[in-house]
Amino acid sequence: MTNAGYDAGIAKHKKKERLAWTLKAAPLRSKDLKLTALGALAEARKLRDSITTKLANSGIDPEEAVICVVFAKPDLSALVPDFPIVPLTPAPATEAKHAAAFADKLPIGFLVFIWDKEDKKIFGHARPLIVENPRSLALNAQAARVFDRHIRRVVLGEGSN
Repeated sequence: MTNAGYDAGIAKHKKKERLAWTLKAAPLRSKDLKLTALGALAEARKLRDSITTKLANSGIDPEEAVICVVFAKPDLSALVPDFPIVPLTPAPATEAKHAAAFADKLPIGFLVFIWDKEDKKIFGHARPLIVENPRSLALNAQAARVFDRHIRRVVLGEGSN
């Protein structure tokens, strides 16, 4: 006997989309995780490695995922407009450069995006590190919207939405 809900809904979607939904459904932090810039980049590397493994095990090209670190001003008054992307293969020199450049900023979360170039779909979400402050949650959501527009424009070629 099969699962009727699976057969009726999620089974109709591509494996990439199903995986993106499971990543988005991961439980959010319940307590703040306050990290330095270097610590946040190290955690982002662990997240990148985990997602790369999941994609590869599902037969999906790991290059179709992007993991970014979201930084804000220490008082959470604004986002830092640059979101360092964690590359597929570790680049210690680049990560050290990012750690130095963002040393005086507060890492507030990660962005996880998977795209489907064939169907021109993007699946993304924010994973906040600072969850006890509503301003941080709002900034993470804002970062996800900004980066979503960036991917649509640059990767999928949708113009200047």
